[in-house]
Amino acid sequence: SEVVPFMDAGHSLMVWTIAESRDGTLWIGTSGNGLLRFDGRQLVTAEIDGLQGDPAVKSLIADDEGNVWMGTAEALVRLRQPLARTLTRRDGLSSSYAWTLLIDQRGAVWAGTQGGGLNQVHNGKVRIYGRRDGLRGEIVVCLGLQRDGTVWAASRPDGLARIRDGRLEDMTVALGLV
Repeated sequence: SEVVPFMDAGHSLMVWTIAESRDGTLWIGTSGNGLLRFDGRQLVTAEIDGLQGDPAVKSLIADDEGNVWMGTAEALVRLRQPLARTLTRRDGLSSSYAWTLLIDQRGAVWAGTQGGGLNQVHNGKVRIYGRRDGLRGEIVVCLGLQRDGTVWAASRPDGLARIRDGRLEDMTVALGLV
């Protein structure tokens, strides 16, 4: 096997997330070095038109259509190399800080945010789940998907919720977590 150096001497690399796209490319989200792309032989900084600077990439997920979705502190980004489409509060998101991502069986992208609850993006529309829907915390740190399409969301400071058929249920008390 071959050792592939990630960075030159004197540089550090803080990796937050890793995802593989359908073509086998490995995408690596970093803090301070933006998005890196590894094709099995070479690690390079991803060149992305429409995205400025080197964003801190907190979450990554690839969909079946060839898109790579990135969650950053500034936006939810849909990347179809080399073009990027950013979604922010101006586009209807509750928060531009996308902390964790999930794609369900219908192709909807779910973004757990820092301070804005949970956003579902599907067919160009955004649906927000927050405190008024029963979500205990507005900082969603983890998402999970069951085979039946149920989405689970863990929020801080102390919440666990499931979304089934568009309805959010607080599961924290039901499961005896508090």
